Amino acid sequence: VDNMLKKNVNSVMALKLIKKITNQFVSTSVSGILNTKENVLEFLIKEKDIVNVLFANFELYYKYAKEEDKKMATPVVVERYAYGEGIRERVDFLAYLMNNAPTFSKLPIHYIFKLWAMLCEDSVYPSDSLPLLQFLKEIAGDQIKYLMNFDQKEGQTFFTEKIANPSQNFTSMSIEALNCVFQFFILVNESAGAIVVKPPQTTKKFSSYTSYSNVSGPSYDNFSFTKKEEANAVPDVKSKVHPKKLIGIEVFWKIIQEAENKDVIEHARDFLSKLYTQLTGEIESSLSEIRSVFIETYLEKLEAILVKKDESKKDALNKMVGLMMDMIEESERKGTGGLKSHRALLKGDLLELIIHNKISNGKGIPKKIEVNAYSNTTIWELKTEIGRYFMCSPDCIKLTFRKKEIKDVDHGKAIGEYIENFKGILTADKNEMNDVPKIPLVTPDQKLTEKAREAFTEIFNKFAKEGKMDSMGIAMFIQNTTLEKSVSPKDSRVKMLLASFDTDKDGFLDVDNFCEFYRDSITGNREDTVRQNLFTHGFRNDLKRLTEIDGTTVDSSTLPRHILSCNPKSFDLLFAVLDIGGLSTDRTWDMISRLETNDTLYKKLLEFETFKTAEGKIDWPQVIDTRSTHRLLYSLQIMESFIETDWLSESTSLDPKKKKWRESFVESKGIDFLVEALNMKSTEKLMDKESSSTKYEKECISFLGIIINYFVRASAFTLTKGLYEQIAKLEAASKKRKKNTDDDDEKVEEQEVMSSSLMKAADKQKSKEEEEKEKPKEPEIEFKDIVKTKPSTIFFPRLNKQEKPGIKAEPILEYKSDIKPDCAKAVLDLAYSTKLGVRQIDIITSVLNAEKIEASDAMKVQSSLALFTSCVLANNEIFQIAQKTTFG
Repeated sequence: VDNMLKKNVNSVMALKLIKKITNQFVSTSVSGILNTKENVLEFLIKEKDIVNVLFANFELYYKYAKEEDKKMATPVVVERYAYGEGIRERVDFLAYLMNNAPTFSKLPIHYIFKLWAMLCEDSVYPSDSLPLLQFLKEIAGDQIKYLMNFDQKEGQTFFTEKIANPSQNFTSMSIEALNCVFQFFILVNESAGAIVVKPPQTTKKFSSYTSYSNVSGPSYDNFSFTKKEEANAVPDVKSKVHPKKLIGIEVFWKIIQEAENKDVIEHARDFLSKLYTQLTGEIESSLSEIRSVFIETYLEKLEAILVKKDESKKDALNKMVGLMMDMIEESERKGTGGLKSHRALLKGDLLELIIHNKISNGKGIPKKIEVNAYSNTTIWELKTEIGRYFMCSPDCIKLTFRKKEIKDVDHGKAIGEYIENFKGILTADKNEMNDVPKIPLVTPDQKLTEKAREAFTEIFNKFAKEGKMDSMGIAMFIQNTTLEKSVSPKDSRVKMLLASFDTDKDGFLDVDNFCEFYRDSITGNREDTVRQNLFTHGFRNDLKRLTEIDGTTVDSSTLPRHILSCNPKSFDLLFAVLDIGGLSTDRTWDMISRLETNDTLYKKLLEFETFKTAEGKIDWPQVIDTRSTHRLLYSLQIMESFIETDWLSESTSLDPKKKKWRESFVESKGIDFLVEALNMKSTEKLMDKESSSTKYEKECISFLGIIINYFVRASAFTLTKGLYEQIAKLEAASKKRKKNTDDDDEKVEEQEVMSSSLMKAADKQKSKEEEEKEKPKEPEIEFKDIVKTKPSTIFFPRLNKQEKPGIKAEPILEYKSDIKPDCAKAVLDLAYSTKLGVRQIDIITSVLNAEKIEASDAMKVQSSLALFTSCVLANNEIFQIAQKTTFG
């Protein structure tokens, strides 16, 4: 065997043979037996120098494989074993010696460096490193083995110079290699007192027993205690020092940028964001400064990638954008701090939501509510609104839509990303509070703590009368605790509770009896179930009431979204990423939309009169950048917010600043600039048959149409008195002639979009409607092209809606034009002279003739159709003809 190894002949067979022979010996010393497995292995190590022989063999084997690899295109076969199996067998034999030979529990550090150089730095194939990485991970995963093999200095040296050396290439990194990096990073930094590792969540499955008996009760289906732990879960860590001081942290930035394996990228991003998000109490006060450093580092690395000349930068940018999105989402698990995103400048479509309550029950708490909300409302804002009606803090709410949980990391997302077709049914359930620290329920001498007694007393008082709980009260307590539909006073559990804890046998429980029942349950190894009961009645693990947590405890100044928004470099860099294109485009736009609106650009657009040319005219190209599609779209969204009707306002008065902006915009020829931009953007795509517009270019055309449409209609309103009243009469008259046609389905759809809540309110108040039949009513508006566009393009008065929880119903607004007569005439003259209406038909035709129609195409058609309608209807002669035809 010795010769076989030294000459590298049938080495794998030799190693297998050694293990087979030594395994025949007993593994522990037995009286009278000298040749144990340990003794035999010690003999091989000391007398036969098998470790050095093995490493010499390894080098011969590796050298031969390198030479053969140059000759062959297929994987090398050495002896009769595949090359990879030869590596595995040699590494496994080292592990065998370390596990069974007492004097060889520590592998000399120079051997580990030698193996790393062969298998990781100069490997024949990328897979060569896997056996070594698994071997090192097992050492690092067992702290005793790690301390036996490395002292603190050796371990740190090996980690920083080899495992976490940023100069190496991580392109082909596997999940096994990343797990090895995780293990060494944790051990090195934990040894230095820099991090704390949270133990993984247990997967203990709770039985369906109540806390008051071993009789199987109803399943606690409001809870999810049986989470499956992922096979390669990212370690849960907390930083005790500033993350930039953690040993080897730079390697994760490099892995994220270079790795190709998706799991590796996601796990590395998750781990890095945790290091900057999860902090211990000692440094939690520095959270804002720590995250600011993270964002500065992030922007520096983003800038470095942008200046690269090769194509690989698109892939690196995509990964870096994903990292920041992870950071933003992870930081907002507990709330958004009241931040208003750029997306929220525009409210979006009005949605009607039905929320089913599985959180709480009791007097005055509804089983379901109907909520009006705009599509750009965030998940966190919706949870906050729901919490007010279900008596629960927003961080305790878990929302489910179509059986899919909306995760806590999605708090900053808009509900419109989930809800389609203007309606949605969601379920509000209790969120697990695993991260809330448990405070003791009993003292060391097994008595209830003061806080625990207060909580149990509060629960008792909900079901007791005059300080006593009878059989009916006990039944109601059980029903509310287990969430059963009903529990009879004759239930066996009621009888058992009275028999066990009614000490004076009067047929009632007093508060002391009730508290003793829970004390007995806690000391009887049922504390988990007791805490479950407490949670059902609105108490967290720290015994704070769920209603005490208002959900506004997150300081917005510490959130990455706010810090990134305030950094002067961030928007220019992110727009530069967008201009490059590639896979990162959608996520980058999503990120920019989630940030607060750029204050510099907002002020530039609002105060455009300060940007003038030498001739004293407004320098519109400087105010509105039409060269970049994404910058233009961002600017147009800000501009639409200046004209968007605020349905949520208590007052129907218009914002003075925005009113002044609308007046000045027309007077300063801003509308001329937008019409020119619309004609240029639409003409480019109509003429270039070979190119296909991106969705962002299509949205630019849509927003241009929406804003121009506003000013065309407002101008028509100024010049043509009673214009909208005539439109309403025409529509009311045409509606009477609609009977048994295919338009019925469209009518239903339009009513659902525009006034489904009105219909519900009307059904409940038929008697009131009958009384008001004689009163004059405004005609109902049903223009399809108007209804389907954004709310900002609807200027007709809407009927009052019955008040619902959540966002208030839309009030009736008296629309007043901001356009002066001379400016209004100039706007309509511009529309006629540029053939604006005819150009909209060209845009619509180009979409309808396309092979594929997307959502952004639909938006473009809607805005073009609305603008075409406005251009046509702005001609008063048409109304005179139509009026004669309809009423003549």
